[in-house]
Amino acid sequence: WRGDDGTMWYSIRMNCQDHIHYLHKRYSDFRELHERLRQRKDDLGVSLPDLPPPGFIGLRHWLDIGRFNVDRRRGLQRMLDDLLNDLRPPSKCPPLAAFLGYRPGCVTCACRL
Repeated sequence: WRGDDGTMWYSIRMNCQDHIHYLHKRYSDFRELHERLRQRKDDLGVSLPDLPPPGFIGLRHWLDIGRFNVDRRRGLQRMLDDLLNDLRPPSKCPPLAAFLGYRPGCVTCACRL
């Protein structure tokens, strides 16, 4: 959804065993997560999924040129899916756990944008 100031927010539905909670993140939050993971990629032992590209000064995003927003959402979902498949449980990766609000003791975790 788009905030009053025009900022695009992505709602993430987290399903962690029997607990469901929602997170609201901006693209910049995903970019920060990606950067933190990139800095630790040698420690993680997995390949880092791609982050969808940023728009040019927000123009493609704001005007939704060429289905930009749909493609970005799909790319962010693919990135989360790949991370959750490769880093089980998310507690193995503190930056991912913090991003997702991961609770200790949660064995299975799924999220949907």
